[in-house]
Amino acid sequence: MSLDESELRSHLMDLVGIRSPIVAAALLQLVVELRLAEVLDTKGLERIKEAIVAAAVQRRPSHRFAADFEMEVRAKLDRLIAGSEARKG
Repeated sequence: MSLDESELRSHLMDLVGIRSPIVAAALLQLVVELRLAEVLDTKGLERIKEAIVAAAVQRRPSHRFAADFEMEVRAKLDRLIAGSEARKG
């Protein structure tokens, strides 16, 4: 079964730990637009990602190890942002 772009984005945002789809979509779009306008540099993007990862790790399921969960969240967040930038660029 293949997921369309919207379903994939929703699924990845949920896995990353961003629960509100409206806030998640807005944040993702804002990051992409700021990157395309060259207002947000790589260091700024990394700080945003670090804040998201830290919040997700704090709210992780109790049965998950923090290090494993953090690595998974980072990978999925990178995939989300890279995919969105590729579609816009």
